[in-house]
Amino acid sequence: MMMISRQLALMLLSLSWSLSVGFITGHGLANHGLHCQSRSSMVGQSSTSKLEAKKGGVGAKKKKKTAAAGGGFGLKPPGPPPETRVGADKQCFERQWDRFVAITDLDIMPQSDDEFEVVDVFVRTGSETARWFRIGKVTGEAGAQAALKLQRGLIYWVAVQMYPALAVNGMRGAATLELGWAKPSLAMAAEDDGPVDAEEEEGLEIELAATDVSVKDVAPPTVGFRPDFNPRGFAYKRRERAGGDKEKEKRRKREAAEAFERGEESSFDPFAE
Repeated sequence: MMMISRQLALMLLSLSWSLSVGFITGHGLANHGLHCQSRSSMVGQSSTSKLEAKKGGVGAKKKKKTAAAGGGFGLKPPGPPPETRVGADKQCFERQWDRFVAITDLDIMPQSDDEFEVVDVFVRTGSETARWFRIGKVTGEAGAQAALKLQRGLIYWVAVQMYPALAVNGMRGAATLELGWAKPSLAMAAEDDGPVDAEEEEGLEIELAATDVSVKDVAPPTVGFRPDFNPRGFAYKRRERAGGDKEKEKRRKREAAEAFERGEESSFDPFAE
């Protein structure tokens, strides 16, 4: 009964988060700025759209509306594109974990000359009297606050699986989750830990993650997230070093390709297998 209740709470959490940033497909959170969507699913969607267009359905081209007299007054200008977000599912979870390893090389206490930041991450239900649960570490090359904002939904998704107590109130509880952060430390939670005790919390100086920070120019490959322990049902931690090495190779190729486009010399061939 408890397993069914927990699974229901997880589904409700995903629904609550997705409604705030996009919509749901049969494979999880849909685009609308969300990353980690597989290439095959994109191709499938593209093919479906073309077929519908031929039939005059949803994807069919519509005639352009002519501008009204007066130089276009009355026409609604297109709004800004939605900010990017990292999706909340198993694929995105493993991808962001790999990126954390690739960016930090598992150095969770960066020095002032490092090109990335790391912070400890906490989640609680939305009440000032609620206790914080220690979740893991977040890193970002453009600053920790941008990394927290980009990965907020993913962190909530993982947190509920690490600590079922965060999901006991279903959608109502999921809607009140709050994200906190503190300066990086060597402390890490264990699977049998509960919330942070009051004495420890006083020394942590946990702050709420900012929501007004711009992530317009922050690419998902420049941020990462690593939980303190494997959530129930996951066995990824033992493979994190290999996953991080693969992500490093992708970064090297991407950077080399960008240098090639700028006409800069590079000893690394971005097109090599």
